[in-house]
Amino acid sequence: MTATPTPLDADHVVADAIAQMKRIRTERKALDEQEKALGDLLKNKIAEFGDNVIVFVGGEKAATYTEVTSRRVDSKRLKAEYPEVAEAVTTESTSRRLTLAGDDK
Repeated sequence: MTATPTPLDADHVVADAIAQMKRIRTERKALDEQEKALGDLLKNKIAEFGDNVIVFVGGEKAATYTEVTSRRVDSKRLKAEYPEVAEAVTTESTSRRLTLAGDDK
């Protein structure tokens, strides 16, 4: 059960911290978009040379672009086909989340 939040009229320290976090999150979003664009560019250019590539810059290893295989449990399928097993191995945890106004946009 979730308790009703206690209202807090922020002092300047809290207000400044919230403002700074919002600025940082905006900057991070822009940087993440730039990183994705550069990553896509690199992947496209490197993929022209094959499926398993090591990139050197000035004789130093700078990047690799290789195929990686991973295995994961399909939790939706597990719950649908084996609900009792899914329930038996499911754990519950409680934590606290800091959400700034506007984060849900």
